[in-house]
Amino acid sequence: MLVIEKNVITGKVTQRQYTQKEKDAVAVMAINEATNKVIRDKEADIKAKRESAIEKILMNDTSIEALAYQDAKR
Repeated sequence: MLVIEKNVITGKVTQRQYTQKEKDAVAVMAINEATNKVIRDKEADIKAKRESAIEKILMNDTSIEALAYQDAKR
């Protein structure tokens, strides 16, 4: 794969051929980043569902702690 690179500091433009090893490394990094994004999204979804469930429980509970929570939410 032929790539044209521009040095943002000097403005010099160069061409270079990437090796298969470099291409593979970039592909692995892209896969890892995509996997990490899916994991972060799932963790955020689980956290939101957990917080929602806890809030539902606290809003329907009549214990002193839950009543204090309900007052704080108002």
